[in-house]
Amino acid sequence: MIKVTRALTAIVLASTFTIGGASAASAGQQSPAGANSWAQCEAGDWCMWDYDNAGGDIYDDQNAVKYNPNLAAPGYGWNDRANSVANMSTRYVCVFWDKNLGGNYVRIAPNGRVNLPVSWKNKVSSYPSLPAGVSSCVFD
Repeated sequence: MIKVTRALTAIVLASTFTIGGASAASAGQQSPAGANSWAQCEAGDWCMWDYDNAGGDIYDDQNAVKYNPNLAAPGYGWNDRANSVANMSTRYVCVFWDKNLGGNYVRIAPNGRVNLPVSWKNKVSSYPSLPAGVSSCVFD
């Protein structure tokens, strides 16, 4: 299930990510006033926000390990929107510039919370959660 929420506040947390290149190819809900935006992304979830430091609307994928969303597909409303992300799952997640896992990618470590680099702001179009034990975003 994916839920979208408007975040009202944010805190700054740091993590690491890897940038690379690859040639391979809801329901709305308001957050309570004063809510900690990073904390809205619970264990096992994959989340993206409109602004840095978990600000603005939130995309919360509560089944991050079950499928690979194409954010450019109708109904998602999150193509080229993310500025900060949180991977609260136990697996790596790779975010791609293009739909269908194409173009450049950024790898987000498990339990990673990051503001995307300037060149990545509003660029994410698809993402997979990698199988357990896999950390490479390059698919053959």
